[in-house]
Amino acid sequence: MHACIALDQEPPPRWPTPLAEYTNFLNLDVPTLQSPVASCDRYAEIPTKLEEWLGRDEGLMAVMTANGEYFDRFVDPERVGEHILATSVV
Repeated sequence: MHACIALDQEPPPRWPTPLAEYTNFLNLDVPTLQSPVASCDRYAEIPTKLEEWLGRDEGLMAVMTANGEYFDRFVDPERVGEHILATSVV
């Protein structure tokens, strides 16, 4: 699963192996955790940021490759099952 994800902010959940900013996702820095929406000015910045990132093929490929590796190591159903078994109290 190779994907280049752009999020409005750093994801709040902390997984056993968290996603890393600019390694697994691009951060648009438009936080909405304190309120349902950010200011209009913050949203107006998004197209410019996306255009800049889309112009950097090398950076996008690095994120896509890192996400493929992350999926293979941590999100593949077999890996998720292994994690559940390893952390379950029997």
